[in-house]
Amino acid sequence: MSDIDPNKLKVVELREELKSRGLDTKGTKPVLVKRLKKALNEEKGGSVADESTDSIADDSQESSTLDDSTAQESPTKNDQTENTSQQSVEESVETPAKTEPEPEVQPKPDVTEEVAPAQAEPEPVEVEPEVESKPDPVKAEPEPAPAEPEPAPAEEPMSADAESAEVKQEEETANGVDVKEEAKDEEMKAVEELSDDDDKKRNRKRSRSRSRERRHSREDRHRSRSRSHERRYKKIEMEDDAWESSTDVLLDRFNADLSLKVNENNLSASPFTEGGFAMMWTGVRATYGVKGGKVAYEVKLTENCDVSHLPPEEVHPNVLRVGWSANSTSMQLGEEAKSFGYGGTGKAATECKFEDYGQQFTAGDVITAYLDFDQDPADIFISFAKNGDDLGVCFPVKKSDLEEVALFPHVLTKNVAFECNFGALEEPWFPLKEEFTFIGKVPLEERVRGTEPPAKKEDCEVIMMIGLPASGKTTWAEKLKASQPEKMYNILGTNLIIDKMKVMGLPRKKNYAGRWDVLIDKSTKCLNKLLEIAAGKKRNYIIDQTNVYASARRRKMQPFEGFQRKAVVIVPTEEDYKTRLELQGKEEGKDVPEHAILEMKANFSLPEEGVLFDSIEYVEQELEATKELVEKYNKEGKDNLPPPQKRSKFSDNRHDQITTVNRMGGRDNRNRRDNRYGSGGSGHGGGGGGWRDNRHQGH
Repeated sequence: MSDIDPNKLKVVELREELKSRGLDTKGTKPVLVKRLKKALNEEKGGSVADESTDSIADDSQESSTLDDSTAQESPTKNDQTENTSQQSVEESVETPAKTEPEPEVQPKPDVTEEVAPAQAEPEPVEVEPEVESKPDPVKAEPEPAPAEPEPAPAEEPMSADAESAEVKQEEETANGVDVKEEAKDEEMKAVEELSDDDDKKRNRKRSRSRSRERRHSREDRHRSRSRSHERRYKKIEMEDDAWESSTDVLLDRFNADLSLKVNENNLSASPFTEGGFAMMWTGVRATYGVKGGKVAYEVKLTENCDVSHLPPEEVHPNVLRVGWSANSTSMQLGEEAKSFGYGGTGKAATECKFEDYGQQFTAGDVITAYLDFDQDPADIFISFAKNGDDLGVCFPVKKSDLEEVALFPHVLTKNVAFECNFGALEEPWFPLKEEFTFIGKVPLEERVRGTEPPAKKEDCEVIMMIGLPASGKTTWAEKLKASQPEKMYNILGTNLIIDKMKVMGLPRKKNYAGRWDVLIDKSTKCLNKLLEIAAGKKRNYIIDQTNVYASARRRKMQPFEGFQRKAVVIVPTEEDYKTRLELQGKEEGKDVPEHAILEMKANFSLPEEGVLFDSIEYVEQELEATKELVEKYNKEGKDNLPPPQKRSKFSDNRHDQITTVNRMGGRDNRNRRDNRYGSGGSGHGGGGGGWRDNRHQGH
């Protein structure tokens, strides 16, 4: 080994030599050189007393020091023909990209101490050509993220613009998640390609073994991403459907909000309360209703859920509404016709009209809901009792107004767990009024079954709307739902989440003192959770979001494998779109920022039949006209978006790049990317391929 000159070796080659001798591989290049010299001298029996201090000091060096100092260090004699920035790019590829430590390139201790999880194992997302510029992959959440601190809401692109909060923010979630995930692989691919070009120049002076090692390293990274991709899209297990065959009156899992967890007995339930769910109402109907007789059921409020994370100004954080509704109405009990509810605030509601009634009630109380079809030939009467005390008639309803539809038991809750007694208990919690019977004891032939779920997953539909904001997606989805009530379409979108956050029937925005963009961020996270749950339930869905990013479509649709997957593309003419956008701004107060529209236009791609979708429908224009307009949008978006912010490669990134926290609690401000790939901290990409990061700007 006497022919080795440590001064002429590169950092990775120094590490290689040290590793082969079982020595520590951490430290700056001068430290590694001295350590290797010491080892060589020992092998020759030479004196190394003058280097003993260095072997101890290097243990405290961090890999960030190594990368930064190596990138800026003056080249050695054999390195003078090589560009320092190329060396930096090479090392950046070798360090964060690999998912398993490779002794020849980067020892495991460096990775676990200094590289954030998102760098150690990039999330598996297929690369899409439409996203040309990318966010820093450090910000994307890796799969084992539960152990890591969650980034601030501003991480998601939609929350970077407070004005965007008033539009459906689905694509901005992107898909906050998706644009970042997709960007990670795209950036990695770009840097690898750059590194490959560098390798062609350098390989003239490198050994074959070195080239093989780098090739194997890239192959290992590719295999790791492939394996991770397979893990991510594991098959979704469908919910147990044994309850469907029961003739007992139960809580109807099919006729319930996705954010309600119905227990195994199908008689008790509790709502989701984490994050934005704590601001939402969630409801459920019973499996059977009636058109006649005198019937009743009981609801016990078993627990006020812990929602201490809600702001103190939240009005009535724990409240529940009990009543009756027609099968065709929404889960928002009391907020439309043929829907009648009595709430814990001491209010009765129908058609979103709230009036004082009875008493307030809370956890521990039992509310009995009565329905009387027999007292009067022209009217029915709905009344309630609290802990057995009759509160009197709450709703007199003309039978003609019901149009002979059945009424079903209905519970709507906000952070209150509950249990229902439809007659299954041996003894009621409180005796019923005379002549009334529990609905569960009404003969089966006198009961009306609510809409039943599809027989199997293959009978279920999931329709994905695709189009720019204000293009007409929601209008189309609502018309389809109204025209086919038997399919009970669940429309999933940010509008749905916000609509379930009403206060006394009024829109949340009129009763919210906090930052609206933060609330939208929470709502988007809720929606992503509901999409995960939806794939495991036999229902028909309409995903009402822009979905212009191919990666967003893939992320959302793959879990629905086995469903009938359809895409509906709405791309109106430029004149019609401009009119609709202006109309939405005037009527709904939704003013979409121009840069948001441009970024979506720049990344708009059309779906392909047979890849994720069984069928694709173009409802505004024919396919060719749509393609032509989308291509025009792509060019318009890329040409008009501002370029990414330029900065020196070796400058202090502290103020223009988001600081991330590594596993050891240290701060990692390093920029490992060439600026040509859009690594500027204030912009996630050149050419308008990604969402700009404005979290350092005032809101």
